[in-house]
Amino acid sequence: MQIRNNRLNYKIALMTEVNRTCSGRLDLPSIVVLVFLNVVSGVMTVSGNVLVLTAVYRTPSLRIVSNYFIASLSAADLAAGLIINPLLLAKTVRNETTGTSLSLAAEIASLGSITATVYNLCAISLDRFVAITRVFTYKELITKQRCYFMIACIWAVAFLFACSRFMVQSEDDLPKLWIAASVFHFVIPVLIISYCYFHIFKEAKVQNDRIRSQNQTIRLQGVQEVKHRKAAWTVAIVIGVFTLLFSPNIVVASIQNMARDMCEISRLYRYWFWFSWLTFFSSALNPLIYGVRSQEFRNAFKAIFFVGVRQTNVVTPLPPSNMHTPTVSDIAAADIANKSIGVSPSPTNS
Repeated sequence: MQIRNNRLNYKIALMTEVNRTCSGRLDLPSIVVLVFLNVVSGVMTVSGNVLVLTAVYRTPSLRIVSNYFIASLSAADLAAGLIINPLLLAKTVRNETTGTSLSLAAEIASLGSITATVYNLCAISLDRFVAITRVFTYKELITKQRCYFMIACIWAVAFLFACSRFMVQSEDDLPKLWIAASVFHFVIPVLIISYCYFHIFKEAKVQNDRIRSQNQTIRLQGVQEVKHRKAAWTVAIVIGVFTLLFSPNIVVASIQNMARDMCEISRLYRYWFWFSWLTFFSSALNPLIYGVRSQEFRNAFKAIFFVGVRQTNVVTPLPPSNMHTPTVSDIAAADIANKSIGVSPSPTNS
């Protein structure tokens, strides 16, 4: 009897040790750190992207077609802060890996948000590509109607791809979904963006050489080209940050998909807590990038935060109240005086 009890206790201890070492659950210090990171990231994401959307809405000079794509990207980032960060926070507190309704909601929201983000980045890259390589026909090619249509298509695709999570019934097939999502979220967008930026930098070099070889009068015409190139570099920084922060997910998904040891697969789930937070932290960084890189956005942010800050491209100063407005008789008298000294008369309205 004693021997049987000892064997039973040994098996219980062995199973407890296996569950502990093979579990994908987090320890307490990791939970505390991740809770803090998700709270900070959520606050930064929501406040920063609300600021960007408010700036585009309130500032006439920012209400241009290219910034509508920026606003759509900010809406995707805002959704990450309002929906995904709280879901990740709840998953962390409850220490849930997968197989629960909370995990399912987080996975669906993540698929939709990442899809909207990467394809908004593709749309912005295409916009910059056309702006730099088709300078004189840009306004005819990228109209408001086409911009709205592209944004609507992006969000429709994001919704449909998020629903693909319902097609995966077995938890063992989840790594396959993440691999497919990586191709859809990473490989295809990278090909599109790489093509755009290869031609953007190629054309930028040509424009730089042309501007340097021209005289001062013609150089002034290159100001718009320089502005487009700076905007393209800003987008390139946003894309680079997102790619850097998203890449660990692809690595973990690939390792998990190739693994055959169930214990190793279970242990890998704990890394998803960290890399999921890292992926969506880019949503908090984008408004900072806009503020650092764009003078127009900086001015708009100041106008929102500080009452009385005026934007010279929006507010036109009124003439002094005591300024004399010339009458028709004044203009006629001036014309007579000009004729007497041999100066051509000033044009008048018919």
